[in-house]
Amino acid sequence: APVEPLLYSASAFRYSAALARGAHSHAILPQLLGALVDRFGDLSLPEREGALSLLLPWVQAFGARAPQLCAADTGSWDSVEGPGEAAVAEVLGSHLALCRKSYLAARAVHSQGGGGGGGGGGGGALSELQTAPLGETEHVSYLLEAHWAALATPRNGALLASGLHTLLLQTHVAAATASPPDRAEQALCVRVLLLALRTPAAPPLVRSLLGSLRAYEPTAP
Repeated sequence: APVEPLLYSASAFRYSAALARGAHSHAILPQLLGALVDRFGDLSLPEREGALSLLLPWVQAFGARAPQLCAADTGSWDSVEGPGEAAVAEVLGSHLALCRKSYLAARAVHSQGGGGGGGGGGGGALSELQTAPLGETEHVSYLLEAHWAALATPRNGALLASGLHTLLLQTHVAAATASPPDRAEQALCVRVLLLALRTPAAPPLVRSLLGSLRAYEPTAP
C-alpha cells in the first residue's frame, strides 16, 4: 500500500523537533529564519506551510530558553553567553518579514479573487487591510500566529516586549513618513501588535506602549 504523505511530514516534524532540543538551536534559529525569508518567494504554498511547521519547534525552544539565556543580574539578554539582543532583534525582525511576505501574497490572491484592496489612502482602505487574511490559507495564518505565541512565554514576555515595541514603532514610523504613506505596512504593524497582545507578552507590551505615549501626551494613563 502507498505511504500517506502525512506520514512523511510527521516524521520530518519529529526529526526537526529533536534537532530543536539541541544545545545550540537558539544560535541557529536566526539563520534558519533568515534563509526562509530570503527564499519565501521561491517556495510553493505547500513548501511554505511545511517550512513554517518545521521551524515551530525551534521557535518554541527559543522562547522556552529565554530565561536561562538571559543575564539574571540585569534582566536583559546576555550579549556573551546568550543569544544577545542582536539575535533577539533578528528573530523578531524575521518573523515580521515573514508576516509581511505572507500578507502581501494573501492580498494578491484576495485581489485576484475579486476581493479588491490596494494600499490606498482612506481610513476605509486601511480598515480593510487590517482585517484582510494574514496568510494565503488559514493554515499559514495559524502557523504565523503559533510562531508569535511560541516566542512569548510568561517568563520572557517582558524581554520580548521591549524588542517588539521598538521594531513595530520603527517600522510604523517609516511607513507613515514614506511618500506616499505605506498603508499596507502600517496595517501589518497593527496586525502583528494584535497578535502579540494575545500572548504572555501583552502586559509588558502595553506598559511599554503607554510609556511611549506619555512622552508625547502627559495625560496618557
